[in-house]
Amino acid sequence: MKIQMDAMRAAKSLQEGFEEFINHCRAKNYSVTTVGNYEALRRRLEKSNKVPQQLDEWNASVIESFLLYLKSCELSDMSLAVYLKNLKALLNYFVKMGYMQPIEVPKLQVEKPIKETYTDAELQNLLKKPNIKKCDFSEYR
Repeated sequence: MKIQMDAMRAAKSLQEGFEEFINHCRAKNYSVTTVGNYEALRRRLEKSNKVPQQLDEWNASVIESFLLYLKSCELSDMSLAVYLKNLKALLNYFVKMGYMQPIEVPKLQVEKPIKETYTDAELQNLLKKPNIKKCDFSEYR
């Protein structure tokens, strides 16, 4: 009897599993933004024709082909890293539920862009105390 139940669990489609995952996220009170990020991942998975629809057919080569698809979409490195992080969370949920075997999702090494800093002249201008008699409120605050 147990073998039949395990076989039934493994026969989930990606769509069914994703619906369960989104319901799980809402039940755990994840933020609307987080659920929105998972929905964006769903749309990317649906657009990619390299992703099998049955969860038990997933393997490491599917992850690599999906990563190549994301790179072909000309996304930034940070966006790629976020998609992969969300994919890892999704696949870990599927593994925990027994729908698929564990798959390692690669982690991208991403360098954060360096923000432009103020020059010394700009800092002095910002730190200069405004003349209260001549400035308006927006300049004073």
